[in-house]
Amino acid sequence: MQIQEPVAVSKAAFIFCRWTMALVVWASWWFHSLALLIFAALVFTASAILNVNRAPLVWIYTATINRLLPSPEVLLDAKGMRFAHQTGAVFALACILLVLCIPLPTTWNFVLVFAVLKTISAVGFCPASKMYQCMTGGQCCSFLKKT
Repeated sequence: MQIQEPVAVSKAAFIFCRWTMALVVWASWWFHSLALLIFAALVFTASAILNVNRAPLVWIYTATINRLLPSPEVLLDAKGMRFAHQTGAVFALACILLVLCIPLPTTWNFVLVFAVLKTISAVGFCPASKMYQCMTGGQCCSFLKKT
């Protein structure tokens, strides 16, 4: 994987951020909680603006638990992570608008799709970051490569 603009982040803080956001989105779906969905949108938006090394959940973990139990750092593609956070913010906003504009129980199925995608990202297969790398000339699936 080619890292275009590397930024160092605590590995444990990065994992904490990914899994916490996945759990927040799952909880918003499970409880049909608009407040949790708005929280997710705000965290994704703040993370996109501040970048991954100053993202709210990464910062909280680094300032607390990481001081007691230091973890090795991992290099991440700053621009790819910003794109992933922007994508998460757009997905969360789209879900919020759907829930508000079409107040049907089936509308929460879109939040379920978002939760599944966020879980795929939390496991480590970040589709948005990989899509960004592919679009910017990095490594990508062979059927997406430019000819």
